[in-house]
Amino acid sequence: MMGEERCLSIISPATGEREVFYWSACKEGEIKDDNSEIVDIVAWIADDVDELSGDQDLFRHIKNVDRSSLSSVSNLCSLYNNVISRHIGQVNIGAANLKILVEAIGNSARLS
Repeated sequence: MMGEERCLSIISPATGEREVFYWSACKEGEIKDDNSEIVDIVAWIADDVDELSGDQDLFRHIKNVDRSSLSSVSNLCSLYNNVISRHIGQVNIGAANLKILVEAIGNSARLS
């Protein structure tokens, strides 16, 4: 359907919150700026965030994505979100471990 819109979302590496984009239906092979924007943003984030810059699978998908295909762009968003979720999980684990270490040092100092 030409007037149909679908939602795609990507996770912010800074906040962990989702940013929603609306996919506008288009003819086969037609690339709309609004639809292409999400690919540009994923590429920009992947280039900008050091933890993502080494993910060859993500960059291969960015390079080969069909910007006219909802399915192709949706697959890219899913891969990107999985990579970001792993990164956020590692950051959260690191922060939790740091908190435990700081508490242990604080407890040790009080016992001395």
